[in-house]
Amino acid sequence: MDQLALEPDQYSICINGVCVYKGRQKGKTEEDIILILVKLKEKIFGNIEYILNNQTIYYMVENLSMQYPYITRNIVPDVVSYSLLRQVVIHLLKDYRCTVSPLVLIIEAIENNIGITDTRELAGKAAVYIGDGFKLDNWLK
Repeated sequence: MDQLALEPDQYSICINGVCVYKGRQKGKTEEDIILILVKLKEKIFGNIEYILNNQTIYYMVENLSMQYPYITRNIVPDVVSYSLLRQVVIHLLKDYRCTVSPLVLIIEAIENNIGITDTRELAGKAAVYIGDGFKLDNWLK
């Protein structure tokens, strides 16, 4: 959406209504656009805890319900809370650089290690469980 307060060559990256970055577009070449996209990716991952709230996690779990009804009826939120799942997902993204697309495997890993209270350690166990094939570096090229 256009912002009238911005100059024609200026852009801002806002997350949930909060401006996290302002910059100027130097040109319209492919390299200039790639630079903006790299900055956007950097800001998204740097502020992921503000983007992923419990409601977002709820929707992610609900999307699994057709394919994996047992997960949504028996594990989340009774065994693995939305809040715990959110914290583990944030650590997976920020600290372990893993994608969260195998959400069902992440939930299984948390359930298998439910005695661990440190969410970063739990995310580490989940990262090992889902494997290197789900590292962000393999997906974001």
